[in-house]
Amino acid sequence: MRTFSEFEKKIITEIVKIDPKNANVLTFITNSILQDRGIKIDEANKSISLWHLNTDKDAVSEFFETVALINYLEKSDLIFLHSNSEQTVGTKNFASKNIDQNYLDTKKVNLVDQPIPTNIYEHVKRYTGSYIFVGTELNILVKNNFVTLDEKRHVREIKIARWSLIIAFIALLFSFLSPFLFDTKIEQKQIDSIRTDLLRINSSVDSLSVQVEMKLHNESTQKQKINIDEKTINTSH
Repeated sequence: MRTFSEFEKKIITEIVKIDPKNANVLTFITNSILQDRGIKIDEANKSISLWHLNTDKDAVSEFFETVALINYLEKSDLIFLHSNSEQTVGTKNFASKNIDQNYLDTKKVNLVDQPIPTNIYEHVKRYTGSYIFVGTELNILVKNNFVTLDEKRHVREIKIARWSLIIAFIALLFSFLSPFLFDTKIEQKQIDSIRTDLLRINSSVDSLSVQVEMKLHNESTQKQKINIDEKTINTSH
């Protein structure tokens, strides 16, 4: 599982709160990111338009990022979309709750109606008749503040290794001090053995830390690649 941006975490947190009785995908998108925004679906021409205020610079990117995220969650089996393929759309508008006719009349001059003549229409059309079921793994992820089970295991292993290092250091320190505290002599080979164990444990801690950093870096790189791939607009029909 890849890491998620703060925007994606916000969307995922909203997804797990969805009421199963009102889990339509496009309704969710409308209520989560279409504040002062709207989508117009034209089934006859197989196209959609995204309209928003001309001062809203994030409308298009957040729309595509949300669609890409839902697509990723579905492919990763973190959510399941069940659809009614018989449902027709026609020409229909989806807009945020704060938008009514009075809003449209007063803001009309500042509204941008941006057509998106790509295969994004197929995603949006499907979403009109699709409903979200949230899987257990996604619920657990949000409950754990987006820390995966693998990451929790790595952190636990590092903590154990660090405590082992501390204990070994104390043992080594005690070995050096024991001749001054007791009438007992300690052999050089025993000190060398403790020093070797200490270096080995320290190396293990460093190795675990590197593994965690590499894992997080690889997930971040994969996330960027997925975002680029899923947001690429296919202009052919």
